[in-house]
Amino acid sequence: MLKASYGSVKLKKGTILYHTTNEQFNFTPLKIYNGTPEGVPLEIQGQQLPINELNGTLLSGACPISNLHRCKPEKAMLFCTFHPSEWEGVNDYIVRISLKKDIELLFMISGFKKHFVYSSLNELSNNRNYLSKLSDKKIRCFVDNLIEENLDGWFSSIENKSQIEVALINNQDFFEAISFENLNRNWRNGNNLNGKINHKNWGNKYEISSLTLPLTFDVNIRYKPIIEEYINYGINSKFPFEYVLQVILNNATIKYHNGEYKKIVWKC
Repeated sequence: MLKASYGSVKLKKGTILYHTTNEQFNFTPLKIYNGTPEGVPLEIQGQQLPINELNGTLLSGACPISNLHRCKPEKAMLFCTFHPSEWEGVNDYIVRISLKKDIELLFMISGFKKHFVYSSLNELSNNRNYLSKLSDKKIRCFVDNLIEENLDGWFSSIENKSQIEVALINNQDFFEAISFENLNRNWRNGNNLNGKINHKNWGNKYEISSLTLPLTFDVNIRYKPIIEEYINYGINSKFPFEYVLQVILNNATIKYHNGEYKKIVWKC
């Protein structure tokens, strides 16, 4: 139902995404015992398990405490961008996230207005709050609905702005954190200084993976005119390719399928 009414976006194995944070964390990219909050085998009780934690977001199977105790429930999703300039928060650190397999995301976009991208989250959740205002319990319910349709997360905007967010279901089989470092803001947004137009400089520190690993969109035919309008607006604007979605769509494969739109509301 979700794929038919909205669509999906496919990302390839090896795609790099970015998770920004204002807190330093310990990262051990080693084998992690796949224990559960219910307990672990007797022969290893009392041992310390490796830590793999992103700003309080535990990757599946990780436990930051002695396994004599119960693990904290991990966060339901990990939120990432294709380039750190797309996140407007004041953050000091960045984590590179690498996809371990091809994944398929819900195309959770309702429409566009110039360079703004409107999310379908409020429509699907029947809730007017932004994602940041929702409880993890409610987000877990969203995840259940995605899993039912074999989706690995969603592709949407950040609070109906121009920036794109990838929300990954927090599953250790989907992705791994490959580096953690201080954020280096070596990009420059487009501007108009003294009558001279300067286009955005993305910098050379953080690659946009879609340039070498193009995305594949398979969306409902009703999106065709508004996607084409969005692409044309970006190409002909004063500041072309200022936002990562404009970069992504420039070399993406875009397919459209027929199907009647049916409003879907998650019971969460």
